[in-house]
Amino acid sequence: MKKYFRIIFILITILQVSSCSNDEGDKGDKGDDPIETPSNNNNPNNPTDTPTGNNGGNNSTETSIYGGVWVRLLGPSGDETDIAIGGIKGEAPDRVYMCEKKGSVGLYKGTISGDVIVWDSEHGLPNSQVKLVGNELELSYPSVSWSIPTMYAKGSWSGGCVPLEISVGTGTDNGQVLFWTETDLGVGSITVTCNGINKTMNQYYTSGSPSCGSTGAANFTLAPGDYSYTASGGTLLWSGTITVTAGGCLKTQLRSSDAGGATGAGQAMFWTQTDLGVGAITISCNGITKTINQYYSSGAPSCGAAGGANFDLDPGTYSYSASGGLLTWSGTITVTSGGCSKMELTSSGAEGGSTGTNTGQAMFWTASDFGVGSITVTCNGSSKTIDSYYSSGVPDCGATGGANFNLDPGTYSYSASGGSLKWSGNITVTNGGCFKMQLTH
Repeated sequence: MKKYFRIIFILITILQVSSCSNDEGDKGDKGDDPIETPSNNNNPNNPTDTPTGNNGGNNSTETSIYGGVWVRLLGPSGDETDIAIGGIKGEAPDRVYMCEKKGSVGLYKGTISGDVIVWDSEHGLPNSQVKLVGNELELSYPSVSWSIPTMYAKGSWSGGCVPLEISVGTGTDNGQVLFWTETDLGVGSITVTCNGINKTMNQYYTSGSPSCGSTGAANFTLAPGDYSYTASGGTLLWSGTITVTAGGCLKTQLRSSDAGGATGAGQAMFWTQTDLGVGAITISCNGITKTINQYYSSGAPSCGAAGGANFDLDPGTYSYSASGGLLTWSGTITVTSGGCSKMELTSSGAEGGSTGTNTGQAMFWTASDFGVGSITVTCNGSSKTIDSYYSSGVPDCGATGGANFNLDPGTYSYSASGGSLKWSGNITVTNGGCFKMQLTH
């Protein structure tokens, strides 16, 4: 019963804080108390839980760059909050304590990975995200659209909820290391190993070196000293040493010109330049199956590019087969040591006279989230589901998240429903055609 009263009190507090949020005279009152997890927003492209933090999915057990004690800047609501990030005696280095002394009074515990705090399940809170704004810490709940960020300044743990011994202090006992790339090196994700810890780089920065802790780079927080590192991506290998200083931010750029080659290995990539109207294309080579689910209208992509079918193989000549809808391909591809062999699949190069003109495609899609969850479309006795929306324009037939049908030429009736919304009508499918029907609300 106490839990239910706490939840009701939290919601009332949030409404009170929101009503004060237009008062710009007090910088501290930009936020709200811990937020109970809202009901699912039924939008698969906007999940309730914030994605894993900025370390490529690795759950860091290091002291966060945000380490230390932060005290909420007071606003009109008068809410008082302390947050301790890392350095809590008797706890893991990534542990977080939050003490609410007014409003939703209590001690909340969680863990931090990168810039994301995942609160313990017993609290029922959505994930928080933190970032540094000058010398202050901003805490927000990205999955809760109506929440407002809250600002904190460095301070001391008051002990209002529980006494703590904090060893992180100002967060400058350790230093930071960031590994990054300026361009797509064509090898997919790059794994960096340092001090026995593995992190992943899955993004590049064309505008220059990012800040330590940036999403998509490989970030480490380490005690001052010298460390060796290794990195690998596709056929590229790097190694070296770095020196970490207390409170410093060391940035190491990985370049293809500095990399060594993985002995013997090479890459093969299959790709298409246009939408062939057959949905995903499956490639089999050397007993391994991969999928092409994207096309590159501007020219051949790099080996390892997302959406292509990529294989890491020993040097040699390999046979392959591919199929998508009514189209099939087969042939051989030669892989060289450290090389990148690219094979474009075209409709004119497909075999067996399967020109894709015996049937056609129909695709149903939406341009926005209607707030009704998945939409079921029924056509010609078959049911498919729309579970994504395309705000940037009409997707291609076969696109993931649309409701796709392969049908003989002709006119078909359809019906669709999602929540309280319903649609019905007729579509006409032509030989080898792609009929696209947008459902609107």
